[in-house]
Amino acid sequence: MEKTTIRFLVSNRIAPGDVERLFAGLDLFANTGDSFQEYCEFVTKCPTFCPVVLFDETAGKQLDLLPNENAHELFKVFRDYLRFVWQRDLIALREQVLKILLGLETKPLGQEFLDREAEHDDYIPERVGAVSWNETLEERSKSKFRDFAPRFRRALMLMRLHPESRFFRPFFPRVLTDWESGELLCELGTDFQRAVYELFRQSWRARICRECQKLFIAAKHPQMFCSIQCSTAVKLRRNRAFWKNEGALQRRKRNQERRDSRTKRK
Repeated sequence: MEKTTIRFLVSNRIAPGDVERLFAGLDLFANTGDSFQEYCEFVTKCPTFCPVVLFDETAGKQLDLLPNENAHELFKVFRDYLRFVWQRDLIALREQVLKILLGLETKPLGQEFLDREAEHDDYIPERVGAVSWNETLEERSKSKFRDFAPRFRRALMLMRLHPESRFFRPFFPRVLTDWESGELLCELGTDFQRAVYELFRQSWRARICRECQKLFIAAKHPQMFCSIQCSTAVKLRRNRAFWKNEGALQRRKRNQERRDSRTKRK
C-alpha cells in the first residue's frame, strides 16, 4: 500500500533571492548567543523569524519576534532545537525534532530525552528566562499547553505573562487534502518555518565550520569553512606545520649540496 505524502506549499513561491534571505536569517538564528542584547540585535535584523505562528487575538494580527525577555526564552528553545538538528544529533533526529521546527509537532516522540532535566515533566526549574519559576506557574503551563514539550510550554507560558503577548494563541501549519493527487498539503506560516523547510530540502548545506565551529550554510558541496578568514587560517597553520617538519630537512639537504659543490670545486 502506498503511503500518503505531505507536500509543502512553499518552495514554488520563493524566489532564489528570497531563499538566500531566509538562509541568512536562519544562519543568524542558529548562531545567536544566550545574551538578551544579542537576541534584540537579531530581532532588529529579522523580526519575521518568530519560530511559532503566534496570533494576537485582541489586535487581530500575527506577532513578529518581540524584543522582551519573556519572548527571548521561546527563541532560545527553538535555537537549541535548530542546533540539535543542524549538528545531526542522533537523539534529536530520532525524536523528530525537525517536525517541531516546522510546526508539525509540539513535542518530541518522548522515547529519549534531549535534556534529561529540562525536558522532564516532573522537573521544576528555579527560573525560566528572567522569571522565578514555581509549582503554580508549572501547573498553569501544563494546563494551558498540555501537549507541548516542557521547555516549549514554559516558554509559551512566559510569553503569556508579558503585556505585549498576553492574548496570543499559537497556530500551526494547516494541513489540507487534495483528493485528485492523493496528497496532504501543508502551508507554513513564518519565515523561520520556511527557512527550516528550505534547509531540510538541501540538508547537505547545513555545515559546522572546521575552524571556528560556527554553524553555516554552505554554497557548494566542497565548502568546509564559514569564511575566507577561517580557510586562510587553516592553510597558514598547515603551511607552517609543513615547513616546521619538512623545511628543516630540505634546508639541511640544500646546505649539504652546497658544501658538496664547494668541495668538488676545490
